[in-house]
Amino acid sequence: MYYNISVFVSTKSTSIYLYTTYFVLMREPEYFQEYMRVKELDSDKQLTWSGKRGSLTKKYGWTIPNKKVIEFLTKESMEFPLFEIGAGNGYLSYEIQNNGGNTVPIDISPSKNAWADVYNMSYENLEPDNVSHIILPWPPANSPMGEECIKYLNPSTVYFIGKDKSRVTGTKELHEVLQSEYECTNNFVLPSWTDNKTVFKKYTT
Repeated sequence: MYYNISVFVSTKSTSIYLYTTYFVLMREPEYFQEYMRVKELDSDKQLTWSGKRGSLTKKYGWTIPNKKVIEFLTKESMEFPLFEIGAGNGYLSYEIQNNGGNTVPIDISPSKNAWADVYNMSYENLEPDNVSHIILPWPPANSPMGEECIKYLNPSTVYFIGKDKSRVTGTKELHEVLQSEYECTNNFVLPSWTDNKTVFKKYTT
């Protein structure tokens, strides 16, 4: 069954309308498929920044989403839109939106060749009362952006993607905030180019 969903989001600087068409995701995301093809080459060189790892990260972004996480986030977005903070080139939101989900990807410096319409704004341009669910995909290393975003928006739900309790994605303070002020209700592993696992975690108040 196909239907359209219209979501209105009011922010301090603009008003955003999102229109999506729902359908069931029947395939793994494009990035995941390319990632698997590289892994099947069994080539250490291709797993370096000078190999396919580097070019694919530049093309798609840091998060390698699989079918499980896209379907999970799509379902989560049916009641409330998900604000993707630091969306980069918007690939994650692109896959969620293509699966019928409702996301608002924002970035202070969006890519010129974005996969989705990424709004050129900071989380500080959003009205906290209108934002309850945020995605933090790969918060910048050693940057306070993550915890400052949570402090400003005070969301009821945070979807974290990155390295667990590591300054590679965020800061010690960010992970402490998530541990002390939220409860982790969902937790699973996502594809990673290295042996250092990438995790997806849903935190709720």
